[in-house]
Amino acid sequence: ILHEGRIAESGPVDILNARGGAGERAAVEIVHGAGRRVVWIARDVSSARSTLANLVHLDAIAGGTDPMESVLDRPETGSRILFLPPSLHSPYSDVLPDRSRLHARMTAFFMISLDFPWSYLVMTAADLGVRIPPPESITARSDMVRRGMAMRREDLASLLQSSGYHRLPVVEAAGTFAIRGEIVDVWAPSMIAPARIEMSWDSVERIRTFDAGTQRTTGEIEEVFVHPVTEIPDDRASRERAATGVLDLCDAQEVPTRRARAVAEEIREGRGILGMRRFLPAFHGRLPAILDPLAAAGPVTVVLEDEEEAISIASGGWRALESDYSRLRAQGEPAFPPADLALSGEEVGAALDGLPTVRLVPPPGAAPEKATGRPARDVVDLGAADHRDMTLSVRAGQGGTARVGSLRPVVARIRAWIDAGVKVTVTSTTASGTGRLADLLRGHGLDP
Repeated sequence: ILHEGRIAESGPVDILNARGGAGERAAVEIVHGAGRRVVWIARDVSSARSTLANLVHLDAIAGGTDPMESVLDRPETGSRILFLPPSLHSPYSDVLPDRSRLHARMTAFFMISLDFPWSYLVMTAADLGVRIPPPESITARSDMVRRGMAMRREDLASLLQSSGYHRLPVVEAAGTFAIRGEIVDVWAPSMIAPARIEMSWDSVERIRTFDAGTQRTTGEIEEVFVHPVTEIPDDRASRERAATGVLDLCDAQEVPTRRARAVAEEIREGRGILGMRRFLPAFHGRLPAILDPLAAAGPVTVVLEDEEEAISIASGGWRALESDYSRLRAQGEPAFPPADLALSGEEVGAALDGLPTVRLVPPPGAAPEKATGRPARDVVDLGAADHRDMTLSVRAGQGGTARVGSLRPVVARIRAWIDAGVKVTVTSTTASGTGRLADLLRGHGLDP
């Protein structure tokens, strides 16, 4: 079912008994067996990060490669497995977004918009109803700087400014750039290390990576992608266009002229621009729902940890937006209405109805009798068990004098699975632990 065309049809497929990392193992099977991308909807950030870790290792096993563990520390540097952390604040609040979280979100949007060859996107249910900048807007503020290409230093600086990079004397953090003579240092959040771009006669002569701590170069590269690090463009033309749009909004909402002109002037001058997410449509026009570009990114299957809770979270987010919007409007402040910034819970449910979806039943941590909403087209029973009895046997062996036999219960069960024609995957929390475990299993007559 996971490999055949049925997984591409709309409507849900239920996966039963997906304990531990078995749900992620099924997602890997969808990618490697069916050639489809997977969008994993986790309940919260903790669950999303756990899923990210499982996918990093299980996908590497399936592909016969080493796991890219650096992605776990800086998820925005991943290219095959993307991570979209939730936005913590309402677009109607004046709180500036956390820059590292914003960088990670914009990197994911960039990878999706330019259709990079990603295979997994891990996000939380809180983002299911969010509207995002249009892909064409992100593409317009992105560029690939390649060695030997024609580019003026001033044009590169203008692109970085428009894309939200902060100009500093020295580049020490992602999302910043510095200019010294004909040298432009820049750290795009999607890069593990910053890049030093050496210009000569309006062309790119050399590109090298460097250590942000020592500022010493570490190697040569052929190209570097520059992409937006903020949702709001920060160039003069975009700010002017947005100010005009906000003035039209103020007229429609009967905002006093003095206040309308003050808001428009703040936008023109770029003051507090990161805190103006309630005016996103004025910068970009109509905002697509996040599921729209994902559905257009090729064959995609959505994996839901808990469909009912996901829609409930989206509904709660919608109600919070309505409350925040009403509060702002009562204070005489202009703002685009919630429908221009997000989907309601009902709209999220309708969007999921039109996509191939896989549901984990019961959801991780839920009671076994938890019911699902929509009827399933197909059911896959993974039969995953928690192996509590084997765990107790191993611990009992570890506590005795003959500790060499503590793995015997594991070895016996692995042999039983192999004899039954079952593929067995044994995982460890670290690469060194994996090697040690493999040696121990070989000592018991297995050949991992």
